[in-house]
Amino acid sequence: MTCDPRGSKEQRTLIRFKTTLMNTLMDVLRHRPGWVEVKDEGEWDFYWCDVSWLRENFDHTYMDEHVRISHFRNHYELTRKNYMVKNLKRFRKYLERESGKTEAAKCDFFPKTFEMPCEYHLFVEEFRKNPGITWIMKP
Repeated sequence: MTCDPRGSKEQRTLIRFKTTLMNTLMDVLRHRPGWVEVKDEGEWDFYWCDVSWLRENFDHTYMDEHVRISHFRNHYELTRKNYMVKNLKRFRKYLERESGKTEAAKCDFFPKTFEMPCEYHLFVEEFRKNPGITWIMKP
């Protein structure tokens, strides 16, 4: 049990964490109240891993339902702009096929997006159709 500064007592569950990264993240996790670092092969609840650990261990490690890791299989499909847009476009086409254009239109919440250089010709065509509008370019 830990004491609340206001005088009441509260039950605090310890979070067992593990990480192989030696950076600011390690310092932050070590100084969080209620977080305990696990060494070697001890049981953990949260593992801040690098992608190489994930690739080597994810499919060979049993994890309880409450356990969390900082990455997941194919995480780059959401964390890279080009893959995220590709998946959103794919989902919109799926909805149109399965549920019709009205349902698919609900996915029109993101702007037209082009991946350069492979979609350059599509971008030029759209640019010519709409002269004078603002474009956002991300590296």
